Amino acid sequence: MKAIRRGRHSLPYISAAIIGIAILHGVVSAQKRGMEQQVLATDDERNNAMLKGDSGMLDRMSAEDLTIVTNGGQVRTKTDQIAEVKTGQLKYNTIDVTERVVRMYDDVAVVVARHKAIVVQRAQQVPVPDERVTRVYKRYGGDWRLVANTVVTIR
Repeated sequence: MKAIRRGRHSLPYISAAIIGIAILHGVVSAQKRGMEQQVLATDDERNNAMLKGDSGMLDRMSAEDLTIVTNGGQVRTKTDQIAEVKTGQLKYNTIDVTERVVRMYDDVAVVVARHKAIVVQRAQQVPVPDERVTRVYKRYGGDWRLVANTVVTIR
């Protein structure tokens, strides 16, 4: 077994290793921030699609097995939501997001937000009080798609 040599020549190697680790950490952090921004942009696009009643956009940005749990505890599917938006049974007049954070887990992102909204549901305008929403997005190729959405009314 060779003895490890210590001395003034090992300092440049240690310094280079520390600098390399710091650079790698910075690159990984920048990539994570970039993915967080992509998810938040997707979440904004989803809110805009809801405001415009754009069922085609909602269809493209939702996973086939999307599960929605409403603030009333109903479990809804992608098909349910797209049909309601397409026929005008569900329309958002306003969505006011007051808080929002995203957490990244590789190719899955969890967005936790707080919002108020004015919804028209089956021709009845319904003011929505403060709600917490948890949306889960999964990356498919280069696109983020909504896989789960849960809404809870803040009392």
